[in-house]
Amino acid sequence: MASINFYNYTAPSTLLTGNNYSKLPQPVVLRTDMEAGPPKQRAFASMTYVQHSVTYLFSNADYNGFLNWLYTTAAMGSIPFNWTDPTDNVTKDARIVKGQITAAQPTSPKMDYWTVQFIIEVSGTNASL
Repeated sequence: MASINFYNYTAPSTLLTGNNYSKLPQPVVLRTDMEAGPPKQRAFASMTYVQHSVTYLFSNADYNGFLNWLYTTAAMGSIPFNWTDPTDNVTKDARIVKGQITAAQPTSPKMDYWTVQFIIEVSGTNASL
């Protein structure tokens, strides 16, 4: 397991699911079209990555705490962390792709809550994904 945990936010901050969450396994198969006959395929790796596009709803305090965690504790997102996968409730080694937040928007003019989007990447074999 990783040496640090994902940011520990407080209620009512939460991971949003539904249209705000998706899971995309990265391919590990090469495919070549042939002049005659069916295309050829073969695996080029025994391990893959699954990217989880996530949206968190953070209170303003948790948003600022998350940024502090990301840029200091997680070393700009470069350090793997323990993250609980919402699809199977298993804690996995993960990282934020490129250490990048893809969108952060306040939900009201008061900026008391923020939706924060980024991609969490988990690596492993089929059994651990």
